[in-house]
Amino acid sequence: MKLWVINMKSRFVVFGASHSEGVSKTGAPYLIPVLFVGKPIRQWKNDKGQCLTFGLQHQEVKFVSSDAMTRKLEQTAFPVLSRLTMSQTQKTHRVTS
Repeated sequence: MKLWVINMKSRFVVFGASHSEGVSKTGAPYLIPVLFVGKPIRQWKNDKGQCLTFGLQHQEVKFVSSDAMTRKLEQTAFPVLSRLTMSQTQKTHRVTS
């Protein structure tokens, strides 16, 4: 999964979230929380052509989960425009709202 690195408070359209937790077939515990946020679609232009874009595409952002964040997500009617603070922590992001 591609990670989106943002080191400032920004407003995002959050389409939804998933929170997978359990034990794998090998017996290893797992926890995979993901936010689905809107990201501008990449435009390009060169001497051979161009791509005009309109709207947003979804970007999956892993984050460090907490009980408070899970409760907040359970009570949210998506999609929402939210101000999120994201900072990189190894392969995931710490997200606060």
